[in-house]
Amino acid sequence: MKSSISRRDLLRYVAAGGAGMALAACQPSVQVVKETVIVEKEGAVQAPPERRPVVWWHFDASGARRDAYDVLTGKYNLQSDRYAVQPSYVDFGALTQKLVSAIAAGGPPDVTIMTGMTLGSNVVAGQLTQLDTYIDASGFPWDQVLEYGRVGCSHEGKRYGIPLLPDTRFLFINSAAVREVGLDPMQPPKTWDELVQWAAKLDKGAPPDWERVGFCPMWGNCWVWTLAWNNGVEQVDDNNNITLNSPQAIEVAYFYKERVEHYGGKQNLDAFATAFGAEAQSSFMSGLHPVEINGSWTPGNIRKYAPDMEVDFALCPQGPSSTGPGSWGCGHPFVVPAGAPNADGGWDFINFMCSFDSMKEICLIAGQTMGRIDVNSDPEIQASWKYWPTAAESLIHTRDRKFVEECQSWAAIEMDAIREVWDGVKTPEEALNDAQARVEQEIANWRATHG
Repeated sequence: MKSSISRRDLLRYVAAGGAGMALAACQPSVQVVKETVIVEKEGAVQAPPERRPVVWWHFDASGARRDAYDVLTGKYNLQSDRYAVQPSYVDFGALTQKLVSAIAAGGPPDVTIMTGMTLGSNVVAGQLTQLDTYIDASGFPWDQVLEYGRVGCSHEGKRYGIPLLPDTRFLFINSAAVREVGLDPMQPPKTWDELVQWAAKLDKGAPPDWERVGFCPMWGNCWVWTLAWNNGVEQVDDNNNITLNSPQAIEVAYFYKERVEHYGGKQNLDAFATAFGAEAQSSFMSGLHPVEINGSWTPGNIRKYAPDMEVDFALCPQGPSSTGPGSWGCGHPFVVPAGAPNADGGWDFINFMCSFDSMKEICLIAGQTMGRIDVNSDPEIQASWKYWPTAAESLIHTRDRKFVEECQSWAAIEMDAIREVWDGVKTPEEALNDAQARVEQEIANWRATHG
């Protein structure tokens, strides 16, 4: 991997970012930051001026993305004359609720990376700052933002976020394991049937004592929407009508059912999954799950935690009713919460992190697909990561879940139905018909209260 910074600079940047983190932990109410860090600038030693803090929440406690954040935060803090960023880790699962609570209490961060899945709900609740004025005044190249990121960060023609890390999902192949059973990693499965055939050859053991599981859609980062959009499913049409029990959707549920039953039931799969751990002990890097649908942030972690692992990549296999390739993505945009005490500083940091140079630096360190078209098409990046051609093609076919104000929980309802199928509680038809009834009831309730 190429790097545009020296080791000496790396240490300086991380130290500067760490100084901001220490201030965030020790002085949460401070309005002006006087740092004691000595800044090297143009050969002279200077004490930095007083700067307003910018409190930044993100959800990467470790891994390649966290490494990139530390470097870029340090760079920002060394070069900014007005602001000093104070990064703070918040668990991904807790971030949305913590953010909503902080906004309600009048103490939100100045900037946060959030999940694009909830942006629409946050906007209609008045919890995010509209960014159009900032975008226009700064000349930020909105036309360079990936299309699905532009859609996901907009509501009723207004812009509320800048996607830093719009991800996509595709197939990860443990090349050694695949060759071991006589398969060719350069000829990956293109359909669900072919994927099942691969999985059968890769399986080791038998229920309830599996030694290796060829493919299970519950692991990695597949989720129902990746499979749905590879089987021609359209849950939400252009008029925001929601259909969760289409024949194509029922086929997706049966695919989950078949996979679970093949491995002897959910209980057996859960018992096998107790062997999974973090980082190098993940389902894929451990070798226990040799073919997996996962996200575009994963190659960076493979390089960091399993550098000797040989991996090949392919687009997600397509189902029997597929109308073409598809993938699910979540934009992970930068946003400025409503009521942020330093919204100007929050935007300044967003503008820095979403610049071409910063995004490219993050990508070279972490291997993460980025929110700008020009960054993703940069030749140095394309040459740095083996998975890049697959990711670039997958991004073309990637979309996020559509926000529907009348039924904001439709995706959670759909996911509940799939869980009922893989738990063996309901048949696919029962689960998705019940899910459709829940959606229709929620829409009726909304219309009754909103006119």
